[in-house]
Amino acid sequence: MSPKADTPRTARAPEGALFQFLDETHQRLQLELIHLNRVVEAFAEDQMEPHDREQLARTIEWFDTVARQHHLDEEKHVFPPLLASSDAHVVEVTERLRQDHGWIEQNWLELGPHLSAVVNGNHWIEPELVQQMVQVFSQLCLDHLMLEESLAYPEARAQIDADALTKADQEMEQRRASFAARKEARH
Repeated sequence: MSPKADTPRTARAPEGALFQFLDETHQRLQLELIHLNRVVEAFAEDQMEPHDREQLARTIEWFDTVARQHHLDEEKHVFPPLLASSDAHVVEVTERLRQDHGWIEQNWLELGPHLSAVVNGNHWIEPELVQQMVQVFSQLCLDHLMLEESLAYPEARAQIDADALTKADQEMEQRRASFAARKEARH
């Protein structure tokens, strides 16, 4: 018997780049939210420094690019096997996570112009409103992250086989290379 035939069907798939990237992105998300809240607090207290504007610009870029790619990875590679689960709770939570992606995107689309205005030194922004928007956005992201890490990722790790994980890794690499090339061409 070959070693592959001895491996139980329920064996955990190798980690691959998919879950490594998703986990690293969640760690970075938490840092970006800390930066975002700190800078917006400085703005609300009228204590913004040039380095705060630079940090905010980097945070905006991160949410506009990496965070969106992260959600695309989940939608393409993590959620489909969970939605096909025979466990109704897993399906229900996955549907909620998909809906969360829409809410997070909607919140970001409303928040982003305010943050860009802060970066550009515009004075039409109401600091208290921006602070409140950032608090809501941060909580939504953190609640979403906790649900993914407590249920979705462990379930997906158990359900995604090595072949599917390899295909996901390849697709992600190609998409990111294409994105990087387009970004480089713009600059």
